Amino acid sequence: MNGDYKIYLIHEGRNQWASALMNAIRTDLCNHNIEINVEFPNKLNDVIKVSCSSAAVYLGSSQSHNSESCINSIGKALDLGILIIPVVEDENLFRQHVPQELHAINAFIWSGVSAAERLARHILRELGLTEVDRRVFISHRRKDGLGMADQLFDNLSHKRFTVFLDRFDVEAGRDFQQEIKESLEEISFLLVIESPEAHQSKWIREDEVNYALRHHMAMLILTWPSTQIPIPNTEGLPRIRLNETDLTIGGNYQKLSDHALDRIISEIEYWHADGLLRRRRYLLESVKKEALKYYRTCLNIGNWTLLLKNGVNQRQNAIIGIIPRLPNAFDLYSLESSHLRLNNVSLSRKFLVHLTESVPIEKSYFLEWVINNRPLQTIILEKFIGGSVL
Repeated sequence: MNGDYKIYLIHEGRNQWASALMNAIRTDLCNHNIEINVEFPNKLNDVIKVSCSSAAVYLGSSQSHNSESCINSIGKALDLGILIIPVVEDENLFRQHVPQELHAINAFIWSGVSAAERLARHILRELGLTEVDRRVFISHRRKDGLGMADQLFDNLSHKRFTVFLDRFDVEAGRDFQQEIKESLEEISFLLVIESPEAHQSKWIREDEVNYALRHHMAMLILTWPSTQIPIPNTEGLPRIRLNETDLTIGGNYQKLSDHALDRIISEIEYWHADGLLRRRRYLLESVKKEALKYYRTCLNIGNWTLLLKNGVNQRQNAIIGIIPRLPNAFDLYSLESSHLRLNNVSLSRKFLVHLTESVPIEKSYFLEWVINNRPLQTIILEKFIGGSVL
């Protein structure tokens, strides 16, 4: 597995913090078995565009506050839409150590012996590498793929994934197709077992893979060595081609051998993080592009949230959160929390934009009850773009 990430460390005189943070990030990635290439540049002055997944950390101090290089790097990060996290050792020193451009953003307080570890975890979550809520939908043909699907269900569940498998998750008497659709709306990653007869399944081809493609879902395909015909429309998608030694017989089905299982689970963890990050970035960039039609300033304030200021035609400030699945009550709470963490910024409107087709009617009523007439709106991306909701 490989991937490129950049975490810009903007500072003057905070070498000890920077070194501790780099070590903590590398240790956290190792503990999660995530094998990626992370670079730690100390300035963005020469960066023209974002070429890989990136974040910036401003390590505040009186020296950093007065550094022209730091100021230029902060401005470049804001122009490029890179998430930037201000860090200070004491909240009472915030304005003395943090430039005005970042005053709207809540700072991370560097305190205690675990400061570097806590900040590392926060950065990796923001980059989508260590998701707290990891959900996987296993797509398979029961006739030949059931054994491997059950095996992956058990092992991913032990790795703290929430896994959907129709055998366990669709109750008798329920509308199977509707259940599948609603489950896909809740999940951002599709794991496809491409057994020899998988391409014949209408459910896999039309209801699961095509849905995932339409909604920019992260996807990984496990292709068996004996598979001759690929599932339609999956060319170019992330794919692991198994070989004969990766498979073994368990009962009446083929399963992954023990040595292959550990490798595949690690691959799934990587592709889940990578794919979900790409989906979030697509959603965030789409929302930002629309927002800049109506606002002069669009600031990434973390937690996949944008702050809109200086609206044209006297439009009032707004905040927009994004979510790559169906929204829930906690997502609304997180958006409210993002507002509360802002420093003296008044808002008139709040939006939670999600990347799904529709919200089930009962869930829609529940979310309306949670919102309770507050100036907060959930909206599908397709309706947000070009819908003049801003």
